[in-house]
Amino acid sequence: MPRFTLEKTDGRYRVGGDLNEHTVFDAIRDDPAAVIDVSFRHVSSINSIGVARLAQLSAQTAGKTLRLHELPSFLARMASTVPALFDKHAAHLASWFVPYNCAKCDVTSEIVVRREDVKQGTYGFTAPAKRCTSCRGPLAVEGHEDDYFLFLTYAA
Repeated sequence: MPRFTLEKTDGRYRVGGDLNEHTVFDAIRDDPAAVIDVSFRHVSSINSIGVARLAQLSAQTAGKTLRLHELPSFLARMASTVPALFDKHAAHLASWFVPYNCAKCDVTSEIVVRREDVKQGTYGFTAPAKRCTSCRGPLAVEGHEDDYFLFLTYAA
């Protein structure tokens, strides 16, 4: 089980390991900056206590903006089922990993997608077009694209 880590480099907090009962976000909460950038790229898992700690962080940073980067796809999916995970007044989801499939190669790749590249249409959200790095064929979002991007309807 990877140990929880939190470090700040180049002006951005980097969260890693497991989000659980050992997760402490005090440094982020106490940061005096008005906008705080946080990368979740190296988070490997989350349990129910980690969900509570993440929701608390978002709620405890009132008056500041948390700009969240590189959320693993499991956190993005969780945000669709637990709307309170990220306070829409404090948290701005800047980028997250999206699982894309190549039907020809039968390969799934997790690709970082930026918020500004996701388009909202009449019937939901559309991911940016991506190509397979092996065969150069088109990739499709794994599962139902509308379900995957549901969290964007609650997020800032």
